[in-house]
Amino acid sequence: MMKYINNFMLVLVFLPFLCGCQGLADTLKDYTGDGEIRYVGKCTDMVVSPGWKHLTVDWTNSVDPIVRHVMVKWESESLSDSVVLNAGTHEYDIKDLNDGSYRVSVMGMDKGGSKSEEVFTYARPYTENHEAVLAFTQVVSRHFFIGNRLALGFSDWQNSVISAILKYTKSNGDTTSLNIDSKLVGKGYYLLPDAIDPARPVTLYRKGFLTGCADTITFAPVVLTDVPVFNSDFKEFIRRTYGTGSEQMTADGEIRTEWAKSVTTLELDGNFTSFNDILYMPNLKKLVLGKHRYLTEEGAKDTKRGRYAVYDTKGSAFALKTLKSLNGLETDRYASHYYNFSLNDYYKNMGLSPLPELSTIPLTKAMLEVSPADAAGYNSNIANLIDGKSNTFWEPAESSEEQTYTIDIDLGQMKSVAGLFLVQRTFDASDQDTEDLPSSIQVDVVGEDGEYQSATNVVEIGLGRTTGETNIVPFKYGLGKVRFVRLRIPSQFVRSFYRVTLAEIGLYQ
Repeated sequence: MMKYINNFMLVLVFLPFLCGCQGLADTLKDYTGDGEIRYVGKCTDMVVSPGWKHLTVDWTNSVDPIVRHVMVKWESESLSDSVVLNAGTHEYDIKDLNDGSYRVSVMGMDKGGSKSEEVFTYARPYTENHEAVLAFTQVVSRHFFIGNRLALGFSDWQNSVISAILKYTKSNGDTTSLNIDSKLVGKGYYLLPDAIDPARPVTLYRKGFLTGCADTITFAPVVLTDVPVFNSDFKEFIRRTYGTGSEQMTADGEIRTEWAKSVTTLELDGNFTSFNDILYMPNLKKLVLGKHRYLTEEGAKDTKRGRYAVYDTKGSAFALKTLKSLNGLETDRYASHYYNFSLNDYYKNMGLSPLPELSTIPLTKAMLEVSPADAAGYNSNIANLIDGKSNTFWEPAESSEEQTYTIDIDLGQMKSVAGLFLVQRTFDASDQDTEDLPSSIQVDVVGEDGEYQSATNVVEIGLGRTTGETNIVPFKYGLGKVRFVRLRIPSQFVRSFYRVTLAEIGLYQ
């Protein structure tokens, strides 16, 4: 009897809890509907491979049996689109895409249209505007129209190139082509044997592939234009010699094409990347090398300091050979400049360049003022700068800090000045002071307007630094009369100190 009473009591104790659980289930039904939540299985392992104007999407489908479709969606700043595919599809090619970054996503779908959690990534197709496409080798790195002839310069051959074909029209009207391969590119430069019709287009066609892109790409055709693209050092030489805004150079520093095509004689001085810029001068008949470097016999033996160099020896030899064969180009070379490649078949050796006769302006010590001035008890011998001797010299005291020395010259009245000259100190082969010689100078003048202005086409003028070498610095065209001339000479760092020395300065009319 007591057993039944105890069981009844237990039922009474748990009855409220059983009723409470039923109420909780009813409450959850209000939010979950008539059954449990059922999530659609999502895709995995999505990979997007960029191609030429398309993206190929691969993924692994879910094994969830309720998946009936797969949605692929792609979005960019200017486009949003999608496609619904049958279940089991694991690849889709998104075609006809423009340049841009695309958000690509894949989702599983059940028969009611419910979607799984998306998987997504970002990708960019290859198009004409893609950096990798723009950077693809053009194979022909430089080209030169020389009358009715065409010369080509090549970049290094790359294995990503499938084909490179140049199509042009010969002077007789026939259309033909040049197949450019690794063997031809290995020559570096090439003169087409055919006379061409320069009025008809010359077009380069290329096919190749890019790392990460499975497609063979047909790149946009490139039309070779008759617009010179001069090396920067050649442009700097023209600017230094003639100035911007001149007959030779525009105000923004570009060599005028019409001037380049009219040049028949050209004088070059300085170190150059290559001489192949002369191929932009189709009427060039005479080339003069190193004429304006005025060396002593000892200075000419100083290979390191006394000789100009050209670095692209293959291209330079090709340029001289080509213009000699087409125009009969004659080349004069002074003082063994550009010694680092053989020019024996192309130049006439002229020996040392003689100093030109200059109408010098007499200077006295009273006309010179140097800053910083000599310290008490030290004499830098400023008078040696105007004594006409290259074995006497001005030499300020060495300093632990870099110095720029200013030499002011007062002519006493307005005078026409065509330029200045500086003579480096004479030293012998065992002299340890060769590094003291100044490597550059700045020159300003005061004209009729009373204001200082640069006297030269470029602010800083490089100086030759061999023993006893004379540097002649012409002033820019149209300068007018001047009264004051100011030279700024920087010191050189030599053996833990800053030092500088100079033998002579002078002005000429």
